[in-house]
Amino acid sequence: MWASLCICPPPPVTTAILSASLFRTDAGDVADTTDLLWYDTGSDGVAGVDGEGEPGDSGNDDYDPETNPGGTEGNGEWDPGEELIYDEGRISWGSAVDHALYLSWARPVNETLSAGASVKVIQRTLLDHSAWGVGLDAGVQWRPLERFSAGVNIQDTFGTHVFWDTGSSESVLPTVKAGAATSWNIRRFSTVATIAADGDFRFEGRRYASQYHVGEASLDTHFGLELMIRDRVGLRMGSSEAEASASVRRGSGSGRFTGATPSAVSTKRHFEKGMSHSGSRKTCTVIVRSRSCGKTPKSATRGASGRASRR
Repeated sequence: MWASLCICPPPPVTTAILSASLFRTDAGDVADTTDLLWYDTGSDGVAGVDGEGEPGDSGNDDYDPETNPGGTEGNGEWDPGEELIYDEGRISWGSAVDHALYLSWARPVNETLSAGASVKVIQRTLLDHSAWGVGLDAGVQWRPLERFSAGVNIQDTFGTHVFWDTGSSESVLPTVKAGAATSWNIRRFSTVATIAADGDFRFEGRRYASQYHVGEASLDTHFGLELMIRDRVGLRMGSSEAEASASVRRGSGSGRFTGATPSAVSTKRHFEKGMSHSGSRKTCTVIVRSRSCGKTPKSATRGASGRASRR
């Protein structure tokens, strides 16, 4: 799961804020490959009798219920590394839906530092199966100057654990998002310019699926520029994981700079990540207790990955 890192300058907040948010993401055209056949060659992908020296064969993967119960070759089950036999007639299609309830708390620590946390309860449906999970996100924002702010958000702080109705479970490792933004007035053109950048530090061994990696750690970067002209029109340019994008948005009409987050300026960084083109999302937010005007960081769930399962 993931949540946006909000480092935009919020209205003054003097007391704690509690809020509840409900998110829904969905993806269509998820392939169900559970009926596909496969070559039962073992995880090494090479068929061969142990001890005969077949090139590429591990030499110790033949299944035997007594002498080698952990063997993957000939065990009658699909194992990672074994080749599936593609047969379109055996593939069915379904959908995936995520619901997430966020209970959020945020408050200022002092004049320049604020902190917040969200407990999330997740309900996930993938094809004919469902799962429940729970996790915690936490973050801090430092704003020493009117035109500069920085923040750190730890998503899935203690790991988010999801339990499926099949008896299996999965865990999402923590992700650290760190970013900063600065802005200045270009008075001659009645424009406010904002530059923002952030990075996602993960520890899931994504390697070549990320921009940069060292061992199990990886980094994906996001950069953005916004020009707010007369507080009416905002021109945005940015890049997310080296993918460039641009957009135009209407201003707030409030006569003051409203700020921009790195994930907002880099317009490709939204709920479509990990979703198919048919995916969509709906959001409902309710402030359950607020004694002063303010904003809480936005948060969201990562869409269903569309991973096929195998019996």
